[in-house]
Amino acid sequence: MQNQIKQWLAEHAGEAAEFLSRLIQAASTAGRERQAQELMAARFNQMGMEIDIWEQQGNDLISHPCFCSPRTDFKDSPNVVGVLKGTGGGRSLIVNGHIDVVPPGEPGQWADSPWSGTIKDGRIYGRGATDMKGGTVSAILAVEALVVQRASTQSGVVWSTLAAG
Repeated sequence: MQNQIKQWLAEHAGEAAEFLSRLIQAASTAGRERQAQELMAARFNQMGMEIDIWEQQGNDLISHPCFCSPRTDFKDSPNVVGVLKGTGGGRSLIVNGHIDVVPPGEPGQWADSPWSGTIKDGRIYGRGATDMKGGTVSAILAVEALVVQRASTQSGVVWSTLAAG
C-alpha cells in the first residue's frame, strides 16, 4: 500500500501544483477570502465530502473573552468545512488551516505579481505559496491519496479552512 500511495502522489504532483497556483491567484487577504474558499469547497466536493460554508457573525463571538481579531465584520470571509464519513469504528482525521494571507507589501519587491502563482523551474511563486496555501494543498493531496487507495474505510475526515483574519 505504501508504494501505491507514493506512486499516486508522484502521478498527481503536477495537478496539485496547478491547484496551488489557482489558489494563490485567488488573492485572499483579510476580508477577501471568498474566491479561495470557493476553490476549496469545489475541491472538497470533488473529493465526495459533505460541505458546510458559513460566515462568522454575531455579538456572541465578538464579545467572547477569547475573541482576538481586529475585525468585527466577516462578510466575504466564509469558513468551509468538508466531511468525508467513514463506515464507523475508526478514528477520524481532522485537518485544519487558514486560507487568508498577509498583504503582499510593496509590489516593486516582487519579480512577478504576488498573485501570479507562477510555476517556474519546479517552484511556485506567490503570496501564500508556503503560508498556508502550499501546506493546505499538500494535505489535500495526502488525503486524496488515502481515499483513492482506500487506506481506511472506517475512519472519516473532517477538514476546515478558516478565514482567520
